[in-house]
Parts: sequence; C-alpha cells; structure tokens
Amino acid sequence: MNILKHIALAASCAILLVGCEKYGDLVPAEYHSVTLIKENGNQDVTLYTEVGEQGKFEYTIIKSGSEPDAVATVQTEILTLEQLKEIGFTSIKLFPENLYTVDQTSFNLDGNNRYAKGTITFKNDELDAFLKTIEVNDRDNYKVPLRIKSSNATVNEEKSYFLLRPRLLKPSINYEVAAKEVTVGATGTEYDFFLELPFASPWDFECTVVSSTGANLPADAYTIENEGKVTFAKGERRSKALKINVKGELIGKYTLPLKISNITKAGITLPAKDFRLTAVINIEAKNKLALTASMISSNAPQIGEGSIANLLDGDTNSYFHSAWSNDPTASGVAHNLVVTLSAEKSIFALSFNNRNHANGKPKVIKVLGSDDNGATWFDITTLNQGMPTANAGLYISPQIESPKPFKKLRFDVTETQAGSKYFCLSEFALYAK
Repeated sequence: MNILKHIALAASCAILLVGCEKYGDLVPAEYHSVTLIKENGNQDVTLYTEVGEQGKFEYTIIKSGSEPDAVATVQTEILTLEQLKEIGFTSIKLFPENLYTVDQTSFNLDGNNRYAKGTITFKNDELDAFLKTIEVNDRDNYKVPLRIKSSNATVNEEKSYFLLRPRLLKPSINYEVAAKEVTVGATGTEYDFFLELPFASPWDFECTVVSSTGANLPADAYTIENEGKVTFAKGERRSKALKINVKGELIGKYTLPLKISNITKAGITLPAKDFRLTAVINIEAKNKLALTASMISSNAPQIGEGSIANLLDGDTNSYFHSAWSNDPTASGVAHNLVVTLSAEKSIFALSFNNRNHANGKPKVIKVLGSDDNGATWFDITTLNQGMPTANAGLYISPQIESPKPFKKLRFDVTETQAGSKYFCLSEFALYAK
C-alpha cells in the first residue's frame, strides 16, 4: 500500500514540473522583453546661457517583460518631420543637428543591466542664438524628438519617444530681500544676509560682498564675516548665511549699502541695485532725553495753531506749525526750534515725524549749538540726507558729534519739501548716551 502512495506522489510531481516548464509558453513572445523610455512624452530641459558650458538632458531606457534575462538591443533615432506626422505631430519643428549631440545611440540590456542612461548634450549659447532668429511665438514648436527601436525586443510604442523642448535661461543672482532694518542695542546685533537664485544651483560657487557707496555706518562699527564671501552649494537656491555684526557703540540711524564685487561663476547677472542694511542703534527709551515743552521754543510759532507741546505727546495726528501768517522773522531768517538742555552734551541724535499732512515737511535742517545760553552759536552739522517725504514720515539722524559741548541746540529749517518758509512736525525727540 505504501509503495502505491509513493508511486502516485512521484507521478503528481512529474506532472507539476512539466506544467511549470510550459508556463512560459502561455506568455506571448512579444512580452518576453519589452523596452521603453522612462522620460517619455513632452519633456523640458533648462539650459543656462553665457556661462561657458554645455547643457545636458539625461534619459533612461528600461527593459522589462516576462523573461528578465532576455537580451535587448536598443537603438535611438531622431524622428524626421514625416515620422512625426505619422504619429500625429504636425506642428513640431526640428533644431539644426549641429546644435546638439546624442551621446550614445545603441544600448544592450539584459538580466544584469535592465536600465541604461542616455544623454543629449546641447550647445547652449549657439542654441540661444538660433532661437533668437525665430519668431517668439514659434520658438516653443522647436523640439528634439528622440525615439527608441529594437530588432530583438518589443518596444512600448506609447513610451518609445520623447519630445524635448529646451528652456534657455540667463542666470541671475539677487538679494533675498532688497533692504532690511535692524534695531541695535548696547550689546550689538547679528544679521544673517542671504543671496538667492531663481532656480536650484547647478554649481558650487561663491560671491564676495563689500560695502558700497553712500554708507554712513562707520567701518569700525560693523564686521562682515568670512571676508564677505557668500557660498552657494550645488542643488540649493539660497546661499549660506553671511553674518554681519553691528556694534552697539553709536547712537542714531545708519545705512550700510552692500554690493557683490566678485563672483567665481562667470556669466551670472548681478543685482542692478545695492542691498541696504539700515541699523537703528540705541534709539530706545533709556537713551531718550526727557524733554518738556518748557525746554523748547521757536522764533516763529503760529499763534493759535500747532503748539510746541504737540511735539512731545506721542500722537502723529497732532502737530507743531511755524508761522504761516504774520511771520515775525525778517526776510532770509529761517524758522527754527531751540532746545535748552539741563546738562551739557556733545554727542546726540535726533528724530522727528513729519506732520500727517502735505504741508511743511523739512528738507534741509542746519544744526547749531551754544555754550553761552544762546549769546553765540556755532555750526554743528547740516541734515539733508534721507529726509522723509511721506505724511507722518519718520526721520532718525545718525550720531552727531559737536565740535564742543553745548547746552542749547538750534534747528534752523532752511528749506522745506514744498518750498515754504514755515515748517510742521508732529513729533520730536533727542537721544544721547
């Protein structure tokens, strides 16, 4: 009985083995080895111009099918206009073949190599020059149509080709923000400066950032790390941070314009304007002088309108107005404010807001000091840079150093934005350390 069971079991195994050997015959031969292009259909490639290099588009040929070890020989071809029409593309136009090269046209795939990479290399600048001869609305019709074929493998017709459209780009670099204002206390502050590209960088490169013209932040009041070098890493749109340290030793408002002086990757367009870092240093309550209305006077107050007390009330909707009628001053004498301090000073900064109105905005202010209770006056400085033109616009001066100590300050408004003799302010403050 046991012998009969063993015979039956052996017979069953033999039947199963025969069935497995014949299973491959159930799959049609055209599915034993199938090839296709992974990046099929419409494709774009970004090419960078004026950087002295060639652009590349990489594609992948894949072999699949029921017989993994089968050998497939694949060739590539650039489709002709007639071939494109045969598969339904009638508006595509061809680039001259001298503008690109297909780096490899034949591939052998098998069980150990089921993927193969192909590359099309473009002459970027020549391609750009060619496209500039074409009408703008016709340029997108120009493509590189590549198709695969094989003599010993099935080709997936729907995924056998791509239509490659080059996108030409002149690379440019810019500041992450065009301007930045930072508040600086007594201990200083650190600002992270960034540059950016409009695309992920294909290169590792660096830029050197330096101060530009028009800076009024003294050179010894700040430091820029790494000698101003800003680094871009391949694959990143944003640069690494460049740290700018502003010291807290001054008082007032300062500007530090920055520009790119050097770049290690040729051909990249630099920003047309400077980046502007504004540092407002020690303009805080503890450094603000406690002024009262009794400490401020004017040679030309407007009677019945715009009191001096309004300069100190924290409200930009109230205002001081110098005389616009019945001017008590002689011709050629500027309207002014005079501040009498409780103690002598020699270093200070001032701030003010324009009136919240179109009239009387200061344009030029001459600053004078006196150490003899106003019997005589000496020149300290003239303020004419960065004067605000907006209604209620804020002005903060840089640090002002007097040639000698003073107890009185006089602010002569020698010119207004609109040309009037009278001037208006909504707020006024003095700072000293």
